[in-house]
Amino acid sequence: MTIKRLSNISYRVSRLLTPMSAVLLSTLATAQIPTLPQQPIPADISQAINSVMAVNYGSDYDKLRGCTLYHRKETFDNERSDYVFEDSYCIAPIKYQVEEVNGGTRLYLLTSGYVYDGNISRADPGIGGLFELYKMGNLWVVSASEPFIYSGGSGRSRHYEFELSEVGENKYGWTGKTCGSGAGGQSNCIWQMYVPIDGKIKTIAEIDADYYSESYSAGRYYEGTGYVSHDYNAPMTAGFYPLNMSLTIKSGKIGSDSNKAPSSEEKSTYKYNVAKQQFELVE
Repeated sequence: MTIKRLSNISYRVSRLLTPMSAVLLSTLATAQIPTLPQQPIPADISQAINSVMAVNYGSDYDKLRGCTLYHRKETFDNERSDYVFEDSYCIAPIKYQVEEVNGGTRLYLLTSGYVYDGNISRADPGIGGLFELYKMGNLWVVSASEPFIYSGGSGRSRHYEFELSEVGENKYGWTGKTCGSGAGGQSNCIWQMYVPIDGKIKTIAEIDADYYSESYSAGRYYEGTGYVSHDYNAPMTAGFYPLNMSLTIKSGKIGSDSNKAPSSEEKSTYKYNVAKQQFELVE
C-alpha cells in the first residue's frame, strides 16, 4: 500500500547546516538553530529544537563554533579501581523534516557532532542523535528519541549524511551508511535504518553494504559496492516495506583501474522480523 500525501496537508522541510550558509537565531541565549536566507524556520519548530538541544545536551552553547558543547563523563571499573573517561563534543541540529503520520503531524530531527578537544584516534567515534516529536495544539512533544548514538571515526559522526525515508505504511525512519577502515587498506560500510519504536529510536536494519580489501600475497584487491532500496510494491511485514540489496563485486590487480575491472552482481531481499524487531535476510 502506497501512502498518498496531499500537498496542501503534508509538507516537507529539510535543512542542512553548513559553515558558510548557516545563520543562527539570536533571539535566545541558547539559540542554535540553523536557518537559510529567505527560508526561515517556523517559530514553533525552532523553539522545539532549542528545547530538545537544551534538555539532552545542556546549555553550554559556543557561538564561535555554532554548536552546543556536550561534556561526556563515564566511570568504569578497571581492576578494582575507577577509570574516568571524558570527552567533549560540539553538537548541533543538522536536519529536520515534517511529515503527516496517521492524521497527526510529526517533526523528525537529526543532530550530529564531533570531539572538539583532546587526543583523537581513528577509532574514536563522534556523536549524533535522532528525535521524533508530535504536534499537540501549539506545542511539540517528544514521542521517541535516542540522543546518544556514537558512530564514525576520528571523533566525527557520520549521521549527518543520513536521510529521512518513508520505510512503511505511516512509518518514517533515518537511513544511511556508517563506515570504518582498518590496517592494510581495508574498509567496510554498514547500511542502517533507525525508526521510532516504543518511545525509543531503534536500529532495525544493519546490512553489510560496501567493502574493500587487498591481498598483497596475491597482488589483488576485492571490492563490493552495495545499494539498498525499499520495495514499495511488495507486501509489507508489520507495516514495513521489504529491503532490496544490490551488490556489485569487482576484483583486480592492485593499482589497476577499477573502472575497467570485470564485475558481477548479487541481489538479496530483507524482511522485517516482528519478534526480533530486526530486518533479516530471506533470499
